Amino acid sequence: MKYIVKITTGLSMTAIIALMAIIVSDVLSRLVLNQPIVGAVELAQIMMICIFPIAVSGAYEKRHIKVDVVADMLPQKVQKATDKIVIVATAIFSILIAWHTYQASIFSRDFHITYSLLKISEYPFLILFALSFMCIAIVSVASLFCKNEAEEE
Repeated sequence: MKYIVKITTGLSMTAIIALMAIIVSDVLSRLVLNQPIVGAVELAQIMMICIFPIAVSGAYEKRHIKVDVVADMLPQKVQKATDKIVIVATAIFSILIAWHTYQASIFSRDFHITYSLLKISEYPFLILFALSFMCIAIVSVASLFCKNEAEEE
């Protein structure tokens, strides 16, 4: 599992750097040359899809944002039960989103849907997005059965 986390984190960080470079280049091109880069917005959208796997590593390493103002007032057993319910709900919704996105990618492939300016096919990026959600579902289910370091202490 840690191997998957390292790969997705590395790919996502590369995509973030590329996204920043695209946006800065587009802004400078608008200011200096008074002409935007053709397809910069679409490239930014593609990079945002590639960045999504960061959520997988964040969920696995418990680095995600958790608002627990109310949960801290509950007994420890209720907190653990609530956490498990949230994890199961996350897995279910991730699977549903992955399935819907996969179906959209098949539709996109069959009807040759492309990004309007770049003429790049949408379906590989939709498949990447669907795989990201499947990874989140797998990590969520795995976290139900694995103890993390915080629970062991």
